[in-house]
Amino acid sequence: MDGAKLGCRIYEFRQIFGLRTHIYNFRNVIKGEPIYKGKERKSTFIRVVDNLLWFIKNREVNRFYNTYGLDIKNFRKTKDFMPYRKFSIERNDFNLKNWGGGGYYNGYNRICGTCIGQY
Repeated sequence: MDGAKLGCRIYEFRQIFGLRTHIYNFRNVIKGEPIYKGKERKSTFIRVVDNLLWFIKNREVNRFYNTYGLDIKNFRKTKDFMPYRKFSIERNDFNLKNWGGGGYYNGYNRICGTCIGQY
């Protein structure tokens, strides 16, 4: 098992036993302040359902739910956003690639290349 797979397994193990943290983060997302103040928010029930479905599908709490504007009626859809865990794995893989074929890491910190379609 390579380092990336081992890291994923450790992360999944921690997630199973981090239920208390999930509940705390989930509550903060639901009760959090809206970022887009002038727009009408979804009901609390709908926000709970949205976040439960996100958690079941992605095995993580969407801590950026309010930041992305997913709490606003008819504004944005969850399918248009990547789970943070997937994003961070892709970003880290991209950042740690060997550059120039020389087998070294050049120290640059870039955003996820697959997200912007460049590099």
